[in-house]
Amino acid sequence: MAGRVLGRSMGPFSSAFLRFALASVFLVFLTARIEGRIPKLTRANLPWLLLLAATGILSYNVLFFAGLQRIPAGRASLISASIPAVVALFSGLLFKEAFTLSKVAGIGIAFTGVSVIVSGGNPLALAARPPSTGDLCIFGCVLTWAAYTLAGKKPWSRYRPLPR
Repeated sequence: MAGRVLGRSMGPFSSAFLRFALASVFLVFLTARIEGRIPKLTRANLPWLLLLAATGILSYNVLFFAGLQRIPAGRASLISASIPAVVALFSGLLFKEAFTLSKVAGIGIAFTGVSVIVSGGNPLALAARPPSTGDLCIFGCVLTWAAYTLAGKKPWSRYRPLPR
């Protein structure tokens, strides 16, 4: 709900910047307090951090706030709830993770639910009336967060999100 209010009062880039500027300041202080120092960035970490920032921070939030300017927050949250299904789908396709029966059923149910929401109850209507710009922005959120999650598999296997 706060994102919806913020999204209506300022542009998507400004909203995303404000959200993460405040969060970054808080996280720097939290990390310094827990660790007693700020961890150093290394050249090996930099490409991964830039990829994660581009997908999970910049793209996701700009699309999120742009979507919230156009569609209700409840609708956006229902579409966003398909993120685990998209991550599971691409984990199987890209990383050859097993597609169990329950995983396939979950992916199918999630995609069916989203198509019912976006189509207004008639998924066949999507052929005649494509999703709105707001819906497409939130679909972009889903894809960028899935990319963030999948891109994070490698660096987060070596590094913790909050160092100790």
